[in-house]
Amino acid sequence: MSPADFERREREPFWSALFTDRRIAPALGLGFTSGIPFLLVYSTQSAWLSDAGISIATIGLLSELTLAYKFKFLWAPFLDRYDPPLLGALGRRRGWIVVAQLSVMATLAGIAFGDPAGSLAWTIVFSLALGFAGATLDLVIDGWRITSVRPPEKQAVLSSWTEIGWRVGNLAAGAGALFLSDRIGWRGAYICMGALMLPGMTAAVLAPEPASDKVAHLARAGFVETVWAPIRELWTRLGPMAPAILLLVAGFRMPGYVASAMAVPLFKHQGFSNTDIATVTKLFGFWIALGGTFLAGSLIPRIGMLPSLLIGTVAGSASHLSLAYLAAHGGDGGTAFWTFATAVSLD
Repeated sequence: MSPADFERREREPFWSALFTDRRIAPALGLGFTSGIPFLLVYSTQSAWLSDAGISIATIGLLSELTLAYKFKFLWAPFLDRYDPPLLGALGRRRGWIVVAQLSVMATLAGIAFGDPAGSLAWTIVFSLALGFAGATLDLVIDGWRITSVRPPEKQAVLSSWTEIGWRVGNLAAGAGALFLSDRIGWRGAYICMGALMLPGMTAAVLAPEPASDKVAHLARAGFVETVWAPIRELWTRLGPMAPAILLLVAGFRMPGYVASAMAVPLFKHQGFSNTDIATVTKLFGFWIALGGTFLAGSLIPRIGMLPSLLIGTVAGSASHLSLAYLAAHGGDGGTAFWTFATAVSLD
């Protein structure tokens, strides 16, 4: 695409890209499927475990079932060097996307036909597998998105549409699954979530093949070199600031992981139904989170990325005090629901 074409597209309304760029609609569908697995092995699943009578201490430990999301960088390089089994004809990244989506469907079915109260080990095994499949899906969708647009500076629109799809998928796996659990049970809810992978598979097939998938494979290297090469490149690019940046990212993410894992059991302990939780945390909270996203988008250009991250780390950690207040006063009197809504909004 010529510079003049890029300039013309940048002047076009945001929504027009959905109809003028054949990558946008698939990105929306792929983002949707990417947003589904994480909650189903994390906060949504903690509601099921709480209903099944699993102790809060055990639920807290089981939050580490998302371990694959924390270490997905270890196998990311292999997805760039090897074709997926049986589906290589789709291209390296699109083939891996479909493999990951099928894996998500299979592991969701495995969880659905288990019983945490009777056989927690079954649920743990399939949840670990779901975490691995979901993390892999995130990796390959990010790879497809990043390699589909050159230069990198022109990726904003594609990234935004992928993020919109992710938020809708996250809403489905949160509010959707909680609403369904009250009406058709947890097994039916998880089967329905697996069925939601089907539109994403269609999107993967229709998505344009990235130019990088049409060239020769990267040279195959040993296990250590395959894993270490991208880490070495990251440290070289960040330079002396690498430890500080990585610690800042860790500090930003850690409180959210802890709070998200234990929040739903807290809400259940306070006597709120799955429908109440879905309404406040997912439907109402969805718009609050979206507003926060727009606020961040306006803040970063004015004060810079690093100050924004510092503010976000401090404010995000402090906001969890609202959950501590809810734990102490959330069930008091007729205002319990609004105390709940206010705490979640602040968080």
